[in-house]
Amino acid sequence: MDLRVKSDVFCVQTSTELHQAQDRIDELRAERLKLLERLTEAEATLESLREVTASLERRLVDTNAEATTARRQLTTDRERLKASLVAHTAQLDRLR
Repeated sequence: MDLRVKSDVFCVQTSTELHQAQDRIDELRAERLKLLERLTEAEATLESLREVTASLERRLVDTNAEATTARRQLTTDRERLKASLVAHTAQLDRLR
């Protein structure tokens, strides 16, 4: 094979390899774009979940505060009821 033919064969092979490499690069770029879209969606979902979690945590704090207030009120009411019952029992005993 003469040098010119070898040179042409080399150029064809190199050109083919270059096109294959460029095709692979294009595939990888497309895959990268899809992955970036998925990452963006995942980050948006994560942010939404963070907001929901923060909202639930605030509601939990509020609910716990309300429960504590209700528990104190119930304790106060129970003590008043006991005192009232003792007073009424004593009054009933005096009336007998």
